[in-house]
Amino acid sequence: MKVRHLYEHTFLLILAFSRQGRREFTSSLQRVGKRVQRQANCRESDCEFDRQHLVDCAWRDSIRKAAFQARRVGSHAVWKGNQVSEGSGVDSRKPPVPPNLMASLDSILPIVASNRRFGLVVDFDGTISEIVSTPDEAGISPEITIALSSLASKLALVSVMSGRAASDVVQKVGIEGLLYVGNHGAEYIFDNRLDLAPNAAEGREAVSHVFNRLQATVDVSGLIWQDKGYSASVHYRLAANTDEARHALTEALRSIPEASEIEVFWGKLVLELRASHGLDKGYAIRKLVRDYNLDSVLFIGDDTTDLDALIALRELVAQGAIDGTGVVVLHEDSPEALLEAADYSLDGVAEVERFLNWLNGAIG
Repeated sequence: MKVRHLYEHTFLLILAFSRQGRREFTSSLQRVGKRVQRQANCRESDCEFDRQHLVDCAWRDSIRKAAFQARRVGSHAVWKGNQVSEGSGVDSRKPPVPPNLMASLDSILPIVASNRRFGLVVDFDGTISEIVSTPDEAGISPEITIALSSLASKLALVSVMSGRAASDVVQKVGIEGLLYVGNHGAEYIFDNRLDLAPNAAEGREAVSHVFNRLQATVDVSGLIWQDKGYSASVHYRLAANTDEARHALTEALRSIPEASEIEVFWGKLVLELRASHGLDKGYAIRKLVRDYNLDSVLFIGDDTTDLDALIALRELVAQGAIDGTGVVVLHEDSPEALLEAADYSLDGVAEVERFLNWLNGAIG
């Protein structure tokens, strides 16, 4: 583990002093500066609003963004400045798969069996719900429902975190006592009460504009368009040719100047659009740790936007704030960056179900 961490830190340092790292730092300093200015009057902000903290935020943000892009070159499209690339395939080497969690239960048993405040956070699609043809078909098994419901009465926090609208996740899961986080950390529903993260509404117009332009421009059958209020998605799983659908979306994005003002992510046969306001699953993890006074967190996710949560978890562990465990759910097209960022892996939704059943039994 120490060797792996040494490798990662060396990689980040080299990247930080590279030309790309310096470019990202400059742009991030401007971006984070605007974010700090917007959040200056917000009690929930993590920022101290002094000059050094601004630089620190920008430095961390630039390294994370540059590292994220560098790790995705092989198989995932990324933004490069104002251009979107569909991946060059230059480096086809895949990182090793993290150890299987079910074969490593002894290593996490002391954490989950302790009396400390332990939080369980799980993604929805592809993690507790099988990946299906359309978003409306998604759901969770009776076994997962029972396990999560029971765990909610035992743990300091059980949360389902998704890029879907929070109300959609509530409808799909339907378990009382859970905290539902939607729109990549912009929305929070607990006990039927909806709370919004600071500045959640900022950037909605830009996202809506790009989404509407895409919908008017891209003439491909089989696309499913989702305007989720604070973010948007375009699913192309049902397109006759998914490669051509993705190419059409990419070319359309290149033609929309405002696309450079928002964050664009390619997931598993889905294009995600969200505002550049700093609200993501990493922000959500930090907020939950703070709001629920957590001592340890276990996060399980499977797709590109879960990387923010895994990175935030590692940063919190490095700071000594919590004990954290990040788990990637393996599928045929698992993003390589998640394999590098996760501590353990689970083989599909079925093994997530097995783990949740084990966890429920391990915590008396």
